[in-house]
Amino acid sequence: MKAATDEMARRGVTCGAILRQNMKRKNNDLDRWGSSVRAPFEGVFSKFEKRARYRGHAKVQFKFSMDAIVHNVKRLVAIHAPPLFQGA
Repeated sequence: MKAATDEMARRGVTCGAILRQNMKRKNNDLDRWGSSVRAPFEGVFSKFEKRARYRGHAKVQFKFSMDAIVHNVKRLVAIHAPPLFQGA
């Protein structure tokens, strides 16, 4: 955990991991806030496929990117959002 924390500090990012109960740096208020922020998004991504049917990093990344785009377009249609581009 120390090596991961050091690497995140070097890159200038903060850790969003929820620490276990027996850890000295445990902050219950911070964990409660982090859970409330993450919950809406984790619910969406939990519905995605967990396994890839393609071999190769590029193909799998493309497939999951397309899944995310389709999900967002379906949500736009569901909430009756105006079109992003006007036809000529």
